[in-house]
Amino acid sequence: MGRLVLIRHGESAGNRDRVFTRTPEVPLTDAGRAQVLRAAERVAARYLPVAVVSSPFLRARQTAAILAERLALAVRVEEDLREQSYGELAGQPYAALRAASDYDPARY
Repeated sequence: MGRLVLIRHGESAGNRDRVFTRTPEVPLTDAGRAQVLRAAERVAARYLPVAVVSSPFLRARQTAAILAERLALAVRVEEDLREQSYGELAGQPYAALRAASDYDPARY
């Protein structure tokens, strides 16, 4: 039986700065690239991947490219793999969401 292995993108500039990003063109940080390299090594050691699929966002494409290079696979960009819109919170710090609502990620 096959397995589906999901890997979130490495740390992006938005993650590092703790803001909801406005644009899909936010890059990985150096730390994010290092995270993906470690993940690629683990995937290569444990699985026999047959495909790398990515969202069209830059940070996801960069992540997929690092994985695909290590795994000797091509990247397929899937336009429908987009994340939610943050609306008025775009560009705001994470704390703005907590201040504007009762949302607390620690509860999840």
